[in-house]
Amino acid sequence: MLTSSETFLDLSDLSEERKKVTMRRSYKDKRSCEEAIEIIKDVAGTQLDRDIAAIFVKIPKEELQACTPKMIDF
Repeated sequence: MLTSSETFLDLSDLSEERKKVTMRRSYKDKRSCEEAIEIIKDVAGTQLDRDIAAIFVKIPKEELQACTPKMIDF
């Protein structure tokens, strides 16, 4: 069983993975939310916790997008 700290880190990893894929970078265009979900499914069990990833991919796209910043100032 995962501790709360491990669970938090796994959730953070999932969130970061989604953000990396869906946000535009200077060296590549952003991908869709659907593409991010497919990547998360592909790496679940190897790079990401399988059980937490299974829950994460069930979150409705609209709820995930509502948590995504529209623009980041540097």
